[in-house]
Amino acid sequence: MTDPPASPWERMRAEKRRRIVWWMWLVTWLLLLAGLYDRRYYEIVAWFTAGHALLFLALNRFRFAAFPVQVRIVYLVWATAGAWVPYLLARVILTPPTGGRFKPSPPRPAP
Repeated sequence: MTDPPASPWERMRAEKRRRIVWWMWLVTWLLLLAGLYDRRYYEIVAWFTAGHALLFLALNRFRFAAFPVQVRIVYLVWATAGAWVPYLLARVILTPPTGGRFKPSPPRPAP
């Protein structure tokens, strides 16, 4: 039995893969920090993570068995739950790099 052809992710140089992953997680981290100021940024984190997951699905030929895809899908569920389920602070507490050192700001009243 022959191995399936390499995915675009597997054909990419390791340095380029590391750079893509690093920048995507940095943007996510910065948005999480902004969410400590204003909870609306958590919605942006969820949408950005959805795009992140779709990109990795496409780069891995929509194979859910690829570990990078599994990590992004689980994080997407985690970020989505944290963005839209009221008072779900576990996502903020357990999500690095804050590690529970910061408490999110309370929701602002509607004008």
